[in-house]
Amino acid sequence: MARLEEAERIFRHIRRRYDKNPEDEWRILVGRDSAGRLTQLIADSTHTWQIKGEMVAPGRFAGVGLRLPGVRSEDLLEIEGPFYGWRPLTRSMVMEILRGGSGPSLESLISIPRASTKMATKLALSTGALIEGPIVHSASPISAISSKQEDLEVMLNRGLDKLMLRKFPETRYAYG
Repeated sequence: MARLEEAERIFRHIRRRYDKNPEDEWRILVGRDSAGRLTQLIADSTHTWQIKGEMVAPGRFAGVGLRLPGVRSEDLLEIEGPFYGWRPLTRSMVMEILRGGSGPSLESLISIPRASTKMATKLALSTGALIEGPIVHSASPISAISSKQEDLEVMLNRGLDKLMLRKFPETRYAYG
């Protein structure tokens, strides 16, 4: 069975892969499991990762995850394009949004070429804005679809519990 890693390490690895090839078929599905824990499935054309975690402070996520060997993005996520990416907005698009107009159409936003995180940040500094996405949010809890997936869910839940007890024990015990 694959080994769990901390989400922070997985996110760094994914970001490096994205920066090498932002035009790949990136897909992101975010939802909660039946216990309310955040679950993320992130995929490019050749790899898929599953990450489970919790918010431990505003803007701070802690979790565990792993790469799902042999699972391709289209096998798992069944999400049609547009693909995820960082896209810098032009000044005219920003001004249109700020004026309260209808803003750019989804089609025009999607047509903006995706950029690496470094390039997108640099372009955003010169143009004024950056959009990220799309990120698909699941309205219903993400649940196991097979016995192997159920085993993976148990492993992720145990790993997350151990991480939270080790690094964030204050999230597990009542005050007093």
